[in-house]
Amino acid sequence: MISAPTARRERILVFGLHGSGKSETILSIAKQVSPNKVTVVDTERAYEALVTDEDNLVINEIVLDDWEAMLSAVQHAVANDSADDWLAVDSGSMSWEAIQSYALEQGWTETRDGEKGVDWIKVNAEHTKLYRAYLSYPGHLILTARQKDLGSRESKQTVNVYGSYFVKPAGQKDLGHIIPHTVLLLTTNRSAQYQMTTVKDRKRDVVENADLSNFARDYLVKIAGWVKA
Repeated sequence: MISAPTARRERILVFGLHGSGKSETILSIAKQVSPNKVTVVDTERAYEALVTDEDNLVINEIVLDDWEAMLSAVQHAVANDSADDWLAVDSGSMSWEAIQSYALEQGWTETRDGEKGVDWIKVNAEHTKLYRAYLSYPGHLILTARQKDLGSRESKQTVNVYGSYFVKPAGQKDLGHIIPHTVLLLTTNRSAQYQMTTVKDRKRDVVENADLSNFARDYLVKIAGWVKA
């Protein structure tokens, strides 16, 4: 078992391509923090095949575009979990697609210049509820996200943080900025070995293309300073 070195709760975002080890990071945490609970909001339907007998894992499978279920699952964790528990959202990218589907169902439209379109002010206000819930979670938080190439019209903030990597977390535009510790997961074609690069990591050592076989050990212990019990 490992434990946090201070009272400060983790806020981590990991992103990468399919097969880069995002779900495995959550499983490695669950194995090391037991008996503390790890609640997984699973939009990827990835855990049925991966989980064996991890008693401390609580899996909430969410249909990809079910915005209300996703928000409710996170808010429930906020209200019921403790400071030593973990909330894992896999994948955080899906919330932006889900809220847009919900907006269409609710008829959130507006007319501008004679053309009818989505009421983005209402959409973003609703989506902010999820980010507020993330940041008010009493325990440790880890989000995963898909990787997306940078576009030609990125904000200055996005270019400053992700420009040298040419990729960013997919999803709502603020996803890559609300979390203080962001890790880009990579794999090499030659050895299929997982690697990690810390894109931003406040007050922690920055690593680039570091070997990664167990996220709890290689990141939480070696970089974040978690302590083995």
